[in-house]
Amino acid sequence: MERPLDNLIHGLAAVSTALACLMPACTVVRDLDDLASDYAEGSAPDAGDAEAGPGDASDLDGFDVRDEGPEPTWWQPTPGTTWQYQLTGELDTSFDVTMYGIDLFDALDEDFVTLHTDQRVVICYFTAGTYEPWREDAGEFAPSDLGSPMDDFPEERWIDVRSPTVRTIMLGRLDKARDKGCDGVAPANVDGFAYDTVFDMTASDQVEYNRFLVEAGHERGLSVGLQNAVGLVKDMLDDVDWVLDAECVEDQLCSLCYVASPMARLSRIGCVLDGAGLVGG
Repeated sequence: MERPLDNLIHGLAAVSTALACLMPACTVVRDLDDLASDYAEGSAPDAGDAEAGPGDASDLDGFDVRDEGPEPTWWQPTPGTTWQYQLTGELDTSFDVTMYGIDLFDALDEDFVTLHTDQRVVICYFTAGTYEPWREDAGEFAPSDLGSPMDDFPEERWIDVRSPTVRTIMLGRLDKARDKGCDGVAPANVDGFAYDTVFDMTASDQVEYNRFLVEAGHERGLSVGLQNAVGLVKDMLDDVDWVLDAECVEDQLCSLCYVASPMARLSRIGCVLDGAGLVGG
């Protein structure tokens, strides 16, 4: 279950001026180097210090962004991409946006038909770091793969991302995403190393697992984003197609809301109230 981004979150295009994150149309942007420093120090940057304007490659100093290579065959966002995220309830397909984020398991076949007919990019959410007992593949997890409950969702339990069984299950979910018609995926809860999971997982373990997901997604022609794990952005920027923090307002980390496309060398951060924001700009 995604926290707390459940219903009708409407993405908005970028505004030209950096504003405090106080209204639905606001956008906060900061340089990546400043963001990494603030996050490492455990501080939430002040929106008043935000810097407006389009990013450039110089903002990525120290981030080891990959060299331009062959154009990927999967979807990558462009600056100002608009999006709508809805994980529960009857899907409202009426928003005129580029990208829809929907639940991999719960979305109906007709939802995919409608969205693709309307030329929407469909990104499918699933949790890649927790066990949800109601999912159709829940019985495939081994008892040893299940850790402590999540603080906010005690029915969910953290999983050992180092487990071969867990990885096989996730490959199955990526297969499902491809076969169901997803254009990309947003694996969630991919920062378990930072929580009390009962597993002795390190940040290196987490990054290796996340890269496993990205590579497997790309092998299936899927765009893969890093969702909510803002502490891993610097390590993952060279791997993922876009990065998004949908919880910045609740976490009081609005300046950490990320939208980035490394292939396009975009380097700014955007956030709007209730998680609505930009992908790739």
